[in-house]
Amino acid sequence: MMFVELGKNGWTIEELSNNPMIEPSADTLISLGANSTTNIVNDQQYYRLFTPMFLHAGWIHFFLNMFAIYAIGSAIEIEQGFIASAVIFISSSVGGTILSAFFLPEFISVGASRGIFGYMGACLADIILNLDLLFGSLW
Repeated sequence: MMFVELGKNGWTIEELSNNPMIEPSADTLISLGANSTTNIVNDQQYYRLFTPMFLHAGWIHFFLNMFAIYAIGSAIEIEQGFIASAVIFISSSVGGTILSAFFLPEFISVGASRGIFGYMGACLADIILNLDLLFGSLW
């Protein structure tokens, strides 16, 4: 999607003062499906609940998210399996998009960060549920 974003932006990057993440304009992100409360509510563009997880604000954002998904997501997938990890990622991404639209309606948002936070929550839940296995009789 980063190449689609770049192509849609005319194969140029925004000035660093507009987008320090090194990539597209806000208009490009909106046209590709960024989270926009106005478009979701007023225009019934419900696909915007799903599309932001595939978009990124720039190359820096993309690489940081991909590293986090690799580091945390691979552990979740090994422990829980592909289906469970996909459910965790997608449900937390959509849930985060809904919360973002509700609490920050004037901002657009993109990225896989919501799914990554869902993965971190799953890791934390796994740790809490298995404290005895991890730390023995300390608890």
